[in-house]
Amino acid sequence: MRQTHDIYERRESNGEIINVLVHRAALATSITASDVRAEAQRRLILLTGARDADHLGIVIANSTRETMRLMRKGAGNWSAQDAVRAASLDRLDRAIEAVRAASNTMEASPPADYTSDARWPAPSTYPADTTVPVPDVRPPRNPSVASHLG
Repeated sequence: MRQTHDIYERRESNGEIINVLVHRAALATSITASDVRAEAQRRLILLTGARDADHLGIVIANSTRETMRLMRKGAGNWSAQDAVRAASLDRLDRAIEAVRAASNTMEASPPADYTSDARWPAPSTYPADTTVPVPDVRPPRNPSVASHLG
């Protein structure tokens, strides 16, 4: 017998009750693409040395901007330091893409063991020196401070 709003249902057999409970447990523990993306983000934070997700965005944006500046300068005009930096930025980009590719592969049908290292590129497969320190340059929060900096 059902009560209002299907809150309670009378089940005819224990087997039916077990099936309902198993189904509800599966729904409660199902892994989503968001879970996989969160794991990818965690791994990217470790890879880049970022403090958190917000800082990861800053690190990636600053890396992109620095790459664009080097491209505008042109490889023929790079100093030795510019060439080393460009190579480091390229290695970082390749490592980020490897993590993102693994995430993209799993998102359509997330496996139960999506946090397993076996599902992700091993850090030893990343190109050397993937952790590229990028200056965390942010404008001062107080505009009056900026006017005193000069």
